Amino acid sequence: MKYLSKELKINKISVFFFVIFFVIFLILLYFVFSHSFDYFKNHGDASAYIKMAEGSFDNLSSPHKYRILTPIIIILIPFPIYDSFLIYTSIFLSLTIALSYKFLRKIFSSSIALISILFLFSSELSWYACINPFLVDPLQYSLSILIINSIMNNSKSKTITYLVLGTLNKPISTLFFIPVLFLIYIYRNLARIKKNNPINFSKIKLIVKACLPALKISIIPILLNVTIKLFLGYENYNVIERFRYVWFEYHVKKGVSTIFYRTFQSFTTFLLFSFYGFLIFMRNRHSMKSFQTEKFLILIGWGIFLLPTILITTDIDRMIVSFFPIFLFFSLFCIKEQEYYQSPIFWVLISIRFVAFYFISRISFTIFPILSNPINQLYLIETLLFIFLLVLNIIRNVAIFLSTWKFRNKIFNKKVSDLYNFCSRFSLNRIVNGFNLFKDELISHGVKLKKPEEKDFR
Repeated sequence: MKYLSKELKINKISVFFFVIFFVIFLILLYFVFSHSFDYFKNHGDASAYIKMAEGSFDNLSSPHKYRILTPIIIILIPFPIYDSFLIYTSIFLSLTIALSYKFLRKIFSSSIALISILFLFSSELSWYACINPFLVDPLQYSLSILIINSIMNNSKSKTITYLVLGTLNKPISTLFFIPVLFLIYIYRNLARIKKNNPINFSKIKLIVKACLPALKISIIPILLNVTIKLFLGYENYNVIERFRYVWFEYHVKKGVSTIFYRTFQSFTTFLLFSFYGFLIFMRNRHSMKSFQTEKFLILIGWGIFLLPTILITTDIDRMIVSFFPIFLFFSLFCIKEQEYYQSPIFWVLISIRFVAFYFISRISFTIFPILSNPINQLYLIETLLFIFLLVLNIIRNVAIFLSTWKFRNKIFNKKVSDLYNFCSRFSLNRIVNGFNLFKDELISHGVKLKKPEEKDFR
């Protein structure tokens, strides 16, 4: 544990978050969400992992039987099997939150990174694990953050260690980091490769040389995955048949609208924030520093390689949650760039997420039609607030454009001043700044402006 603490450079704040959320998740699992456990213990993936934790690997299908690390951890925890699963889930959900904060603190300010805690705690990443704590996902969330962080820090030994652990826990999600390794090592040597403009032997040699470190890192987890399949018995996984069942039977039966609903349910409006953040990032990509470009390549590369797995899963929302590092990065990038954290509307939106979390704990785990229960009604309100924030942002951009013009019409200037005062009430500084160029012009024409109260919502 001392070695792990030193390697991860966990500071007091991260430890504090880990301890706090460990206690919170234990309370939620034992006293709030326990009503759903009886169902999941006997259905789906959970039943396979419980059987493995009991020491039985017979009659298990692919890919569950290859995910051996979580059952081993459960066996090692000296408590009854169901209590061990609850402790395991609490530990690794808390660790995911602490590691995510530590990781994002290197990119954003502490106030922005703190939003990631609210993001993770109020998303399906937390509440689905609380409803069904018998899965391998919590450990995989922590390993995903550790793998991404080790690749960014160019730490080969750590990368190998975490890839090995991930291969033992959830091979498919982990092994998709290997193509990303090749992509990143080529990018890091791009300047040298570009020197030889025509494609010739020397250029190919440079590319191969750049890929050698990635190859060395990849060999151990690949061989481990092959060994596990040979030892436990290789089972051919018919991807085409699985795809046909998922899209032509399961989703048709449930309804196409369920696909969109469950996709949105994974992160709700933070999904929208992340898409908007991606567009902002691409628009400003030429002004970004090289380390941000590398982070972008790691996250997007992993997401692209992992994306096909959504096509063969019935739990689309659970699979999308696996992409949480990508959504975290781009949603926080959007919130930082647009300064949404200064708006009380944004914090109302966050509050709604926690209210929805409460309702999730009180109802059945069954997927309901849209607007048929309080959760979906809260999701609708949350979405409308996001749209309102987006409209205000459009007003800001229009204001910045119009501020380059000079108007002599006093009636128009009065309307602009009213709009200025309206936007000021929401304490959106960038909107106010956009109107500041108008302000001097309005005052010069004798228009009196109401001075907004200064409030700090950080």
